[in-house]
Amino acid sequence: MDTLALDDEIKQLIQRMESGMTESMDHAFPLAGITDATVVPQNLRPQLSSIISTFVLPNSALEINLTAEMITAAQEYIDGADMSFGMLDAIKNHVVELLYANVYIRLYQEME
Repeated sequence: MDTLALDDEIKQLIQRMESGMTESMDHAFPLAGITDATVVPQNLRPQLSSIISTFVLPNSALEINLTAEMITAAQEYIDGADMSFGMLDAIKNHVVELLYANVYIRLYQEME
């Protein structure tokens, strides 16, 4: 695959990833009125806590470089507070941007 085709595929992938959890949940449950402020349901707490403990918290096994606001929200969630779908979307979008800037650009340059 040439680099131009790869570039187009990556851009299309990023565009598909831009729809967030809020939008997906609102689409799946239109009568629920899900917004960025809607909190993640309690039945998802074990799974989300596992993800946060592995990737988000400082000194976690696979720590991702996130903003202080995101890390604080994650720590508060682990400590028992709620987390909104909007914050999850912000974290996901940040990770996608990191992947694009740090992985894709390097891969693209190596293929040229």
